[in-house]
Amino acid sequence: MHTVDCEAGETIGNALSQTRPGATIVISGTCEEAVVVDRDGITLDGGGTAIIDGGDADADTPVIAVYGQQNVVIKGLTVQNGRQGVLADRGAAVWLEDVTAQNNGMGISIIGNSSATFAGTIIGNDSSLEGGIEVRQSTIWAENVTLLQANRNPEGGISLHRGAQMFLAGTRRIEAMENGGFNGVLCYIDSSLNVVSTHGAATDFQVSNNDGAGFWIGNGAHLLLEGVDLTVTDNGGPGLSVNGTSSVASFGGYTYADITVPAGSAAFDNNGGSGVFIGGGSSASLQWGEATFNNNGGSGVEVFEGSTATLSGGTINGNQGYAGLWVTRGSTVVAYNLTVENNVHRGIGVFRNSFLDLYHSLVTGGHDHSGIRVYTSRAILEGVTSTGNAGDGISVSSASHLRLRGGSSVTDNGGAGILAAPLGVSVDITDSTITGNTIDIEVGKGTHIGWVNTTVGTIDCDDSVLTYDDAVCRE
Repeated sequence: MHTVDCEAGETIGNALSQTRPGATIVISGTCEEAVVVDRDGITLDGGGTAIIDGGDADADTPVIAVYGQQNVVIKGLTVQNGRQGVLADRGAAVWLEDVTAQNNGMGISIIGNSSATFAGTIIGNDSSLEGGIEVRQSTIWAENVTLLQANRNPEGGISLHRGAQMFLAGTRRIEAMENGGFNGVLCYIDSSLNVVSTHGAATDFQVSNNDGAGFWIGNGAHLLLEGVDLTVTDNGGPGLSVNGTSSVASFGGYTYADITVPAGSAAFDNNGGSGVFIGGGSSASLQWGEATFNNNGGSGVEVFEGSTATLSGGTINGNQGYAGLWVTRGSTVVAYNLTVENNVHRGIGVFRNSFLDLYHSLVTGGHDHSGIRVYTSRAILEGVTSTGNAGDGISVSSASHLRLRGGSSVTDNGGAGILAAPLGVSVDITDSTITGNTIDIEVGKGTHIGWVNTTVGTIDCDDSVLTYDDAVCRE
């Protein structure tokens, strides 16, 4: 073991020149130097108090650089004022434990087919040029990390791209907050981010107050969340944006091999864009114990351009976009146990050759247009209540098909209960109730409608309406 007392004028570089592979260097004080680890198995141990200061965050020199060396351990150190706080490149393998990278051009950079293991507390904050933590064509593994933090960086918090992989198992808390640029968390170009609770409590993941999107998942990238309490709020763009045939999955609430994974929760609230945007042929399976998609500048959840999504549980409330839940341009959504209320325009919109299967959900309150609008699309609603909307309870038009069944009810809406018109609309209703609306069923121009075992109040039909089963348009 070697000791370096930087307050006494000793340097890490000099100590490295005298060590063999596998040596440990214990550091104290503030060291004003840039360090290149040029042999395998070296441990740099700052004991939780030492500082390495590179002197100039605008220069091209990292504070600590590892170029291809293996089994390098960096622990208990603050690294500051370098081009990167820590750089691992050219196939390097490093262990970072209780490392704070602050006031660098970039905090921590793992690139060039390198690998890193994170332990303890890892912080990449307050960079001056780029992001907090970057992974490119490389892999990070973390198990039981107490805090992973990337805050107040000008070009994003955590960035994974070009086939990067980050596995966070049992991490207690993750933060990507108050970052500039396009996102708090970027996962891009065939990269993957996996966050899994393995310690019996949910991982607390905070992605808030970023200038752009909270999450940006794009170009074949993947995000997996198991047992995570996710807070994605007050970002300038969408909370979660998934594009370019990428995928997102979240779930929990199970036990496997004596490990209990909590159900988790999510809040996608008060973002400048949609709370969740799924586009470009991407897919999402979003399942939490509790979830909110509230008060966003766009929709609560928007599924766009040939994408698919499964939603299980959640409140979609007070959003400013086209609809609280907006499904459009050839997209498909299957959703369960939603409460969709008080959105500015529609509660749910299904447009342009899209598909919605909605089960055991409530659509209510204050929508300027319909509670549910189906336009050139298909919707199956089972056990759904649409009530108390300012406009129609359900509006179906332009070669669309609606199937309403399983104890659904459409009541007390300001417009029609069901408005079905014009041209090529088909409506099938079974075991439902449609009463107390201004007009309960209003049908026109070539619409095909029928109901069985259904209670219907007032009916207004155009002469061209085709009816069947128990349907009666006029006495």
